[in-house]
Amino acid sequence: MKQKLLVIQAAGLGYEFLRHWQAERLENLEFQSCAPVFPALTCTAQAAFRTGADPVRQGMPANGFYLRPEQRAHYWDQSAAWVEGPRIWSAFRARAGGSA
Repeated sequence: MKQKLLVIQAAGLGYEFLRHWQAERLENLEFQSCAPVFPALTCTAQAAFRTGADPVRQGMPANGFYLRPEQRAHYWDQSAAWVEGPRIWSAFRARAGGSA
């Protein structure tokens, strides 16, 4: 049977709530917690979530960057290519026979 991976990211949805809810309704699903990151900014947190790495290792420490060559600040339009490291689902896809 082919395994599926479902990643749910919901701001403020606590692990303890999910664990309690799982025990009552979702016996076949496994939830895992993840540690929060600092600074707790959207781009930083999402990059940490996708890679399982802290901002120092995944390369996204803020929501905005000033790019000197362009003399312009970039907010909210950062490319996912700026995030360094493999995504958390890459190993799962490789084991399942899919593309990373």
